[in-house]
Amino acid sequence: MHQDRGSIKWTSLMLPEHVEELQEIWKEDYYEPKQITGDLNEVLEQINQAYQIEQDVNLCFYNGFRYEHLHGKVISIDATNQHFQFKYHQRSYKQISFTAVKRIDF
Repeated sequence: MHQDRGSIKWTSLMLPEHVEELQEIWKEDYYEPKQITGDLNEVLEQINQAYQIEQDVNLCFYNGFRYEHLHGKVISIDATNQHFQFKYHQRSYKQISFTAVKRIDF
């Protein structure tokens, strides 16, 4: 884990986008191994249901180094490439693989 004592004092001089990027990089230091999820068909059924009802859902998925929790809507499903588009906040979108999903709560 990289601990740079001087980087914190420079964050006040940075743009907010740069501070967010630094925080994301620091979060990557805390790697969490991916857990084996349940049945893929069950996950696909939940994703399809979330897409059809067009309501906000809570999504827990693995983003490559840790589990992330988002609140938003399933916008589109791409079955051939096995991923879907998820809209969270106002204008933020994320493409998520079916196999990365751990849980969807309605």
